[in-house]
Amino acid sequence: MTISIDLSPDTEQKLRTLANEFGQAPSDYIRSLIERDIRAHMDMDGIDADEPEDVNALDRAIAALTNRTPEQIAAIQARIIATYQPRNPPAPGTSGMERVYGQWPGDETDEEINRALEELS
Repeated sequence: MTISIDLSPDTEQKLRTLANEFGQAPSDYIRSLIERDIRAHMDMDGIDADEPEDVNALDRAIAALTNRTPEQIAAIQARIIATYQPRNPPAPGTSGMERVYGQWPGDETDEEINRALEELS
């Protein structure tokens, strides 16, 4: 299919610059943008949640969030978040931050803490 589009000289120059940055002719660059947008809208419900390494799926998911109602966006976000659960959840009664920062046993005296800090410095 051939489509003709009238662009302002400024927009045409920006298009040529962008296409050149991607090493493409302007017509090829425009085609890739249109195809990407169509894929994003058609694939919104078909994102394969079992392939988290698929960067293109994430790109399509982000693109699919444009021009959506807040309810549609919330549903998509919930589905994406449910896909990426922690691989190693924290122990019951603790938070993930305790793993990062650790926790003092709590029975040290001030002198013991000061001595340990002096040894470290």
